[in-house]
Amino acid sequence: MMTLDGAIKHAEEVAEEQEKLCKVNDSFNFSQPKWKKCANEHRQLAEWLRELKESRMVLDKIRAEIMDFEEELFHRPDTDYTDYAAVRHCVEIIDKYKAGDEE
Repeated sequence: MMTLDGAIKHAEEVAEEQEKLCKVNDSFNFSQPKWKKCANEHRQLAEWLRELKESRMVLDKIRAEIMDFEEELFHRPDTDYTDYAAVRHCVEIIDKYKAGDEE
């Protein structure tokens, strides 16, 4: 199974290979547009994957902060169930979006 880092690396490697083909085969202009397009698409894919990775890291940080707050709430004598349930719901929302299930 490919990891997100592996997918980013693969997309960058494909882009580099396609760019090399453009340089090596400069005299075969009929193929260059196809190689350039492929290289550009893989560069874009790598960028999107980096953005996804960053978004997941942010979600992980937010989730950790919410979990810390949940722990703090748990130890407060004045916390009622609705406070705890609200925090639990926030964690569930983050987990749902991190999994890619936005609906």
